[in-house]
Amino acid sequence: HVLKDTLGFTSIDILINNAGVMMAEHRTTQDGHELTMQANHLGHFLLTNLLLEHGFFSSSPSKTEKDNGSQGCVSLPRIITVSSSTYKLATNGMDFKDLMCTKSRTYSLFGQYAQSKLANILFAKELASRYSNGDSKYTPSSNPKIWSVAAHPGLVRTDVVRNMPWYLRSLNKWFGAIVGSLQKTPTQGAYTSVWAAAASENDKPPTGSYLVNWNVQETNQYANSKDDAVQLWNISEELVSVKNNHEKLNNDNQKTYRSIEK
Repeated sequence: HVLKDTLGFTSIDILINNAGVMMAEHRTTQDGHELTMQANHLGHFLLTNLLLEHGFFSSSPSKTEKDNGSQGCVSLPRIITVSSSTYKLATNGMDFKDLMCTKSRTYSLFGQYAQSKLANILFAKELASRYSNGDSKYTPSSNPKIWSVAAHPGLVRTDVVRNMPWYLRSLNKWFGAIVGSLQKTPTQGAYTSVWAAAASENDKPPTGSYLVNWNVQETNQYANSKDDAVQLWNISEELVSVKNNHEKLNNDNQKTYRSIEK
């Protein structure tokens, strides 16, 4: 409602999911979720699905095709979810039994961050799978096709480390001083995401890709697991209640159609 009524947006062509935190200690949000998993994954999942259910994504002819007066080239909405190579630190894959580190798994900054970054890739791939043919049962009306990728920005000098313990922040400063020439500036770190958002229809990689320095890179067995991607999607739906939102919107639409028919 804010996007439509206040800002006047009726459609979105590009969405870059780029929120991210690294927390030194386990923290619980007002929603009852662990903060890193909520900020890095669930927030992206909820925002994307809310935009989908309210019809903000729709395919349209690309600007180049419009300018040339030609037909046939359709520009799909693009969703880029920023991940990280640290997903590989999730050496046993997604811990579905304890996503929030409230049961048997001991919380650690890099351990939970890796879980959230693996979740980013699985989400981007499952989004591509569900919306690649425009036949997702989760979409209430327009059934859009979506182009979705995950992107690793590289080693970037940002303030994401501000919530690290003081000794890790100190090590990070020393590390930065030694290998500063190898680190990217924030502007350079945004390059892969911006390239994915702006690449021509002919140059963009296949939907569901994982991009590193604007090149497609293969992911490990855990990030490639279709079963894990589906399970994460289903669990995420329950955690953010988005499934109920979809069902309510579908029911409202059906009531509207029945009213019109009468």
